Amino acid sequence: LRDIDCYNCHRYGHYAEQCPSPPRANAALGLNMARAYCSSTQAQAPSNSAWLIDSGANFHISTSSQHMTDMRQPPAHLRRLNMGEGWSNVEALGTFLLQLANNSAISLHNVLYAPNYALNTFAEHRATAAGSTVQFTNSGAEVKGPDNALVISAYRSQGLCWFNARTKAPNTHT
Repeated sequence: LRDIDCYNCHRYGHYAEQCPSPPRANAALGLNMARAYCSSTQAQAPSNSAWLIDSGANFHISTSSQHMTDMRQPPAHLRRLNMGEGWSNVEALGTFLLQLANNSAISLHNVLYAPNYALNTFAEHRATAAGSTVQFTNSGAEVKGPDNALVISAYRSQGLCWFNARTKAPNTHT
Protein backbone atom coordinates (compact mmCIF):
# COMPACT_ATOMS: atom_id res chain seq x y z
CA LEU A 1 0.00 0.00 0.00
CA ARG A 2 2.94 2.37 0.39
CA ASP A 3 3.03 2.82 -3.40
CA ILE A 4 -0.72 3.58 -3.72
CA ASP A 5 -1.49 7.25 -4.46
CA CYS A 6 -4.91 8.35 -3.14
CA TYR A 7 -6.93 10.09 -5.90
CA ASN A 8 -8.63 12.23 -3.24
CA CYS A 9 -5.84 13.63 -1.03
CA HIS A 10 -2.83 12.53 -3.14
CA ARG A 11 -1.08 11.03 -0.13
CA TYR A 12 0.33 7.53 -0.30
CA GLY A 13 -0.83 4.46 1.59
CA HIS A 14 -4.56 4.17 0.90
CA TYR A 15 -7.22 4.24 -1.81
CA ALA A 16 -9.62 7.20 -2.29
CA GLU A 17 -12.61 5.23 -0.99
CA GLN A 18 -10.70 4.66 2.27
CA CYS A 19 -9.47 8.28 2.51
CA PRO A 20 -9.99 9.94 5.89
CA SER A 21 -9.95 13.40 4.26
CA PRO A 22 -13.17 15.04 3.03
CA PRO A 23 -13.91 14.58 -0.71
CA ARG A 24 -12.01 17.16 -2.74
CA ALA A 25 -13.69 19.47 -5.22
CA ASN A 26 -13.65 18.46 -8.86
CA ALA A 27 -12.48 21.71 -10.47
CA ALA A 28 -13.68 20.76 -13.95
CA LEU A 29 -17.28 20.22 -12.83
CA GLY A 30 -17.41 22.40 -9.74
CA LEU A 31 -18.66 19.40 -7.75
CA ASN A 32 -17.40 17.27 -4.92
CA MET A 33 -16.10 13.87 -5.92
CA ALA A 34 -19.05 11.50 -5.75
CA ARG A 35 -19.04 8.64 -3.34
CA ALA A 36 -22.02 6.32 -3.53
CA TYR A 37 -23.27 4.69 -0.35
CA CYS A 38 -26.06 2.26 0.38
CA SER A 39 -27.45 2.87 3.87
CA SER A 40 -28.67 -0.68 4.32
CA THR A 41 -28.26 -3.90 2.42
CA GLN A 42 -30.68 -5.76 4.70
CA ALA A 43 -33.69 -5.26 2.41
CA GLN A 44 -34.55 -8.15 0.13
CA ALA A 45 -36.20 -7.42 -3.20
CA PRO A 46 -39.74 -8.87 -3.24
CA SER A 47 -39.04 -10.33 -6.70
CA ASN A 48 -36.35 -10.43 -9.40
CA SER A 49 -38.25 -7.77 -11.36
CA ALA A 50 -38.53 -5.38 -8.39
CA TRP A 51 -36.93 -1.94 -8.39
CA LEU A 52 -36.54 0.09 -5.19
CA ILE A 53 -37.50 3.78 -5.38
CA ASP A 54 -34.73 5.43 -3.39
CA SER A 55 -35.08 9.06 -2.31
CA GLY A 56 -31.40 9.25 -1.36
CA ALA A 57 -29.78 7.65 -4.40
CA ASN A 58 -27.82 9.77 -6.86
CA PHE A 59 -27.95 7.21 -9.67
CA HIS A 60 -30.20 4.49 -10.99
CA ILE A 61 -28.46 1.14 -10.39
CA SER A 62 -29.09 -2.14 -12.18
CA THR A 63 -27.79 -5.55 -11.22
CA SER A 64 -28.19 -6.75 -14.81
CA SER A 65 -26.71 -5.49 -18.08
CA GLN A 66 -28.83 -7.76 -20.25
CA HIS A 67 -31.13 -4.98 -21.46
CA MET A 68 -28.77 -2.04 -21.34
CA THR A 69 -27.76 0.00 -24.37
CA ASP A 70 -25.15 2.69 -24.96
CA MET A 71 -22.88 1.02 -22.42
CA ARG A 72 -19.62 2.79 -21.65
CA GLN A 73 -16.93 2.89 -19.00
CA PRO A 74 -18.07 4.83 -15.89
CA PRO A 75 -15.94 7.74 -14.63
CA ALA A 76 -13.23 6.65 -12.20
CA HIS A 77 -15.00 8.07 -9.14
CA LEU A 78 -18.12 5.96 -9.86
CA ARG A 79 -16.48 2.58 -10.38
CA ARG A 80 -17.17 1.35 -6.84
CA LEU A 81 -20.27 1.61 -4.66
CA ASN A 82 -20.02 1.45 -0.88
CA MET A 83 -22.70 -0.92 0.45
CA GLY A 84 -21.92 -0.42 4.14
CA GLU A 85 -20.46 -3.89 4.71
CA GLY A 86 -18.42 -3.90 1.50
CA TRP A 87 -17.98 -2.60 -2.00
CA SER A 88 -19.67 -3.36 -5.30
CA ASN A 89 -17.85 -2.72 -8.56
CA VAL A 90 -19.58 -0.68 -11.26
CA GLU A 91 -18.77 -2.26 -14.60
CA ALA A 92 -20.58 0.12 -16.96
CA LEU A 93 -22.81 3.12 -17.38
CA GLY A 94 -25.66 3.05 -19.89
CA THR A 95 -29.36 3.25 -20.73
CA PHE A 96 -31.76 0.69 -19.27
CA LEU A 97 -35.09 -0.02 -21.00
CA LEU A 98 -37.98 -1.08 -18.75
CA GLN A 99 -41.41 -2.48 -19.66
CA LEU A 100 -43.80 -1.52 -16.86
CA ALA A 101 -46.82 -3.43 -15.59
CA ASN A 102 -49.20 -1.06 -17.42
CA ASN A 103 -47.43 -1.94 -20.71
CA SER A 104 -45.75 1.45 -20.96
CA ALA A 105 -42.01 1.60 -21.46
CA ILE A 106 -39.42 3.98 -20.05
CA SER A 107 -35.73 4.52 -20.63
CA LEU A 108 -33.52 5.19 -17.63
CA HIS A 109 -30.37 7.06 -18.66
CA ASN A 110 -26.95 7.01 -16.98
CA VAL A 111 -27.72 3.80 -15.10
CA LEU A 112 -24.83 2.23 -13.20
CA TYR A 113 -24.43 -1.48 -13.91
CA ALA A 114 -23.24 -3.11 -10.67
CA PRO A 115 -23.77 -6.90 -10.89
CA ASN A 116 -23.00 -7.53 -7.20
CA TYR A 117 -25.08 -4.65 -5.85
CA ALA A 118 -27.91 -5.64 -3.53
CA LEU A 119 -30.90 -4.17 -5.38
CA ASN A 120 -32.11 -2.59 -8.62
CA THR A 121 -32.45 1.04 -7.60
CA PHE A 122 -34.55 3.84 -9.13
CA ALA A 123 -33.12 7.21 -8.05
CA GLU A 124 -35.86 9.72 -7.22
CA HIS A 125 -33.29 12.50 -7.72
CA ARG A 126 -32.67 11.49 -11.36
CA ALA A 127 -36.40 11.32 -12.09
CA THR A 128 -37.14 14.75 -10.63
CA ALA A 129 -34.11 16.29 -12.36
CA ALA A 130 -35.61 15.06 -15.65
CA GLY A 131 -38.92 16.81 -14.91
CA SER A 132 -40.88 13.94 -13.34
CA THR A 133 -42.51 14.10 -9.91
CA VAL A 134 -42.38 11.43 -7.22
CA GLN A 135 -45.10 11.39 -4.57
CA PHE A 136 -44.65 9.02 -1.61
CA THR A 137 -47.81 7.81 0.16
CA ASN A 138 -48.61 5.43 3.02
CA SER A 139 -49.27 2.64 0.52
CA GLY A 140 -46.38 3.28 -1.90
CA ALA A 141 -45.41 5.95 -4.41
CA GLU A 142 -46.40 7.39 -7.76
CA VAL A 143 -44.02 8.66 -10.41
CA LYS A 144 -45.53 11.04 -12.94
CA GLY A 145 -43.81 12.20 -16.09
CA PRO A 146 -43.27 15.82 -17.11
CA ASP A 147 -46.75 15.72 -18.73
CA ASN A 148 -48.23 14.67 -15.34
CA ALA A 149 -49.16 11.22 -16.71
CA LEU A 150 -48.72 8.32 -14.28
CA VAL A 151 -45.57 6.41 -15.25
CA ILE A 152 -44.90 4.20 -12.22
CA SER A 153 -47.19 3.03 -9.44
CA ALA A 154 -45.16 1.57 -6.58
CA TYR A 155 -46.22 -0.50 -3.58
CA ARG A 156 -44.82 -0.53 -0.06
CA SER A 157 -43.08 -3.62 1.30
CA GLN A 158 -40.58 -3.86 4.17
CA GLY A 159 -41.18 -0.12 4.72
CA LEU A 160 -39.76 0.65 1.26
CA CYS A 161 -41.36 1.55 -2.09
CA TRP A 162 -41.02 -0.93 -4.96
CA PHE A 163 -42.29 -1.32 -8.51
CA ASN A 164 -42.07 -4.28 -10.84
CA ALA A 165 -40.68 -3.96 -14.33
CA ARG A 166 -39.93 -6.42 -17.06
CA THR A 167 -36.92 -5.69 -19.17
CA LYS A 168 -37.64 -4.61 -22.69
CA ALA A 169 -35.62 -5.67 -25.72
CA PRO A 170 -32.90 -3.06 -26.38
CA ASN A 171 -33.89 -2.51 -30.03
CA THR A 172 -37.52 -1.65 -29.16
CA HIS A 173 -38.33 2.06 -29.25
CA THR A 174 -40.41 3.76 -26.55
